[in-house]
Amino acid sequence: MRTMADYARRSLQALLLTAAVFTSGPAMSGADVFPLHVSTDGRHLNDIFDRPFLVTGDTASSLLGDLSQEEIELYLRQRQRLGFNALLVNMIEHRFSRRPPSNFYGEPPFRDGRDFAAPNDSYFDHVEWFLRRARAHGFLVFLAPAYMGVSGGPEGWYQKMTAAGPGALKAYGEYLGRRFGGFPNIVWVHGGDYDPPDKALVEAVVAGLMAAAPNALQTVHGAIGSRVRQTWYDASWIDIDTLYTHEDTAVRAEDLYRINPPKPFVLLEGRYENEADTNAAKVRAQAYGSLLSGATGQFFGNNPVWHFAGPGVFAANSRWQDALDSPGAQSMAYLDALFAKIDWWALEPDPSILATEGGLPVNDMTIPAAAKDRSFAIVYVTDVAVVRIRRDALPPTVMNRARWFDPSSGASMEAAPIESPRSVGFRVPAIANAAGDSDWLLLLGQTEAAVAHQQQANGSLR
Repeated sequence: MRTMADYARRSLQALLLTAAVFTSGPAMSGADVFPLHVSTDGRHLNDIFDRPFLVTGDTASSLLGDLSQEEIELYLRQRQRLGFNALLVNMIEHRFSRRPPSNFYGEPPFRDGRDFAAPNDSYFDHVEWFLRRARAHGFLVFLAPAYMGVSGGPEGWYQKMTAAGPGALKAYGEYLGRRFGGFPNIVWVHGGDYDPPDKALVEAVVAGLMAAAPNALQTVHGAIGSRVRQTWYDASWIDIDTLYTHEDTAVRAEDLYRINPPKPFVLLEGRYENEADTNAAKVRAQAYGSLLSGATGQFFGNNPVWHFAGPGVFAANSRWQDALDSPGAQSMAYLDALFAKIDWWALEPDPSILATEGGLPVNDMTIPAAAKDRSFAIVYVTDVAVVRIRRDALPPTVMNRARWFDPSSGASMEAAPIESPRSVGFRVPAIANAAGDSDWLLLLGQTEAAVAHQQQANGSLR
């Protein structure tokens, strides 16, 4: 028997799907940029118009397992407003929701306890509804068909996958490919906090997906610190590399950037805001550290937003609805607005532009990147008083267009040069930025339009 919640959910679903068909929403108005493809140089993702696509992602692991459709709409609207364009979501949830593995409406992903062998169409109707709404709001969905879990433990599906075996998993992949292969806004994410000893389980899901949806983009979410292209060295189906680290994000990202042949990569997981001692400044450092070191995007994470009303790994100090406008999320909005006005895809990590003292970098918390043609450069700093740029590293026209950018507020101000024979120095505006943290960005060259756009964006974010 259906409950009132079931009828309410079905009514909302019908209303929104009708609106998507008969109104000029994003997916129908020419703003739909999907599907994406890998650029010819292998460095980033391009949209359907062959324009570089910067992945500005939010981690929403438990969305499909935990939220009602009304709550999903609230979440999508808010994340779209802040400039996010990608979501990391588990298709099926094993632990981090209120009633796993069933969704908000009590629908399990599989019938009669036959994990992977008997998909429940009603459950996947809800998934399909979400994917349509995500596309209408302009979101790329990094979708995990079966999150495996840390060390293959009870957080994820690895043990159930082992019990089901490759045959059932391939059939599951084929079901997903037939059902969702027509959605151009999916990147399939295999693994999940784990490098499985038996890769045949993942390969079976991939084979099933590719049989029904051969053009779908695929990637892997490995264990923390692992290197996907080493662990999955013979997996030709991987289109996008990923970085998962809690330390030295810029160093690890640059390592991936230097691998040949190149492959686009994203920071898929780092530290989450409000977990352990991670604050907005730390999530900013990993976001800018990855982007200025060659990544084609990065994912932000917040506790409790990633698990919503379900259990998390760390205690949550607020409701997920109240955390949507967290300082970290606001910082990602300023990042997105800034990068939207620069040719970010032309940047490459370039420590050579920094002046050195005694042959050593001025500070290991200085992360520099420059355009290949030296038309502009960006330097992200933490706990640094003065950034010194080699005088011969950039043209005078670039050095003369310098501004400081506060990544915690989106504010900017002129950067006065400190001249010396071999370098030009720029002193940070203050020890602390607007949030009381010590991180700043030095923008050299192509900055005026970006800053003007940023100042406009600030008003709409508050």
